[in-house]
Amino acid sequence: MELSFALINENNVRGMIKELLEFIVSCDDDFKADAASNIVLAADKYAPNKRWHVDTVLKVLHNILLVILHVHTLSMESYITNYCH
Repeated sequence: MELSFALINENNVRGMIKELLEFIVSCDDDFKADAASNIVLAADKYAPNKRWHVDTVLKVLHNILLVILHVHTLSMESYITNYCH
């Protein structure tokens, strides 16, 4: 994963970030925070324009929010299963 971020430059930022955004949806939860942080840093550094930068940061936040909601839902299901029967 670190190599992917090291390879990002102004010429390939759109394609690389697109792939990395797909990666954070499916990767292990242990990698999500680092991947999200690195995507935002790369977007800050290599954004081709302000609109793309804002859109990219919003996509990262959206994906991380989905992860948080999923973990919260699993925690609630576990609580209900263990303590409400």
